[in-house]
Amino acid sequence: MAIDKAVDSSVLDGYFDDIADAIRAKNGNASTYTPAQMPAAIAAIPTGPAKSSSDLTVSGATVTAPAGLYAQDASKSVATATQATPSVSIDGDGLVTATATQTAGYVSAGSKSGTLQLTKRTSSDLSASGATVTAPAGYYPSAASTAVSSATHAAPSISVSSGGLITATHVQSAGYGSADTKSATQQLTVQAGTTITPGATEQVAVAAGKYTTGDVKVAAVVQNTGVVTHFTLSSNIATTGWYTAIASTSPLAAQIAAHRDDPSLAVMYYKTTASSAAGLGFVAAKQGLIGSSAANQGTQYRTNTSGGAAVTAMSNVDLKEGTNGVSGGVGRVKINSDGSVELYVYSSYPLLAGEYVLAVMW
Repeated sequence: MAIDKAVDSSVLDGYFDDIADAIRAKNGNASTYTPAQMPAAIAAIPTGPAKSSSDLTVSGATVTAPAGLYAQDASKSVATATQATPSVSIDGDGLVTATATQTAGYVSAGSKSGTLQLTKRTSSDLSASGATVTAPAGYYPSAASTAVSSATHAAPSISVSSGGLITATHVQSAGYGSADTKSATQQLTVQAGTTITPGATEQVAVAAGKYTTGDVKVAAVVQNTGVVTHFTLSSNIATTGWYTAIASTSPLAAQIAAHRDDPSLAVMYYKTTASSAAGLGFVAAKQGLIGSSAANQGTQYRTNTSGGAAVTAMSNVDLKEGTNGVSGGVGRVKINSDGSVELYVYSSYPLLAGEYVLAVMW
């Protein structure tokens, strides 16, 4: 059919829009169509019974509408679900975990919360045992503290055994003590250093239990040695002069000669039995320089039968050959270089017959 009448283009565009809307209403598409595409789109419109809501299918959150003519609006609801409430847990390391287990379905918008009440702790929950403080698990909203038992630092005690062992003992009670140093002392009974000179009686050098602050020494003992001999006179010797008591040929002479110049040299002789006239006992000691009449002196002792003692000071004792000292001296002794020993006899004091002991000491 020919159109030989002018048509308003805006009216014609409106017709085409109405046809496109009708196509889309039938096929359910949202496509746009040109006038040339419209015939094919119309031909593709499905025929048959109209579709409804019952034709819609649901799978999970998806609603599927099969192709076809829906004469009326169709709808289908997905499954619904209640919003899950989270649960809260905390592990031993303090990690807090919130868990919400949600069932499948459409959940309406909303807010749900879960809570976990922690065990509230304070200082009173802390416990102390010895050096250990235990804080139980739980929530401490503020700092908590407790103290272990305290102790005073004990001072050591000192004891000394009879064997001299010093023992320091520190007895400490349990508890916390501040840094400290304590000491104890014990004064031992002391004795200063000294030198003990040996004598005839026993001496205590260091008393038991005493601590010496210096050396305790024992002085050297002078070893007096010498020779002793006997000689016997068958008759009195009353002639003034020297009498040889030990000859140079005697085995003792060599020893005496070796010590004749010792400063400690001394000579003693005495009669072993007293007699009515004189039992002479005599000691001569060398003092100072040999040969000086003032330095070589001794003392004479004589006894008689009555037991009385007459003591006469010796003016001179010659312990070396050469000088006879003061003329008429009594009881002088002379030790010669060959070791022989001579006794000076004065007529007023004869050597009576009998046995004598003669000792030379150095």
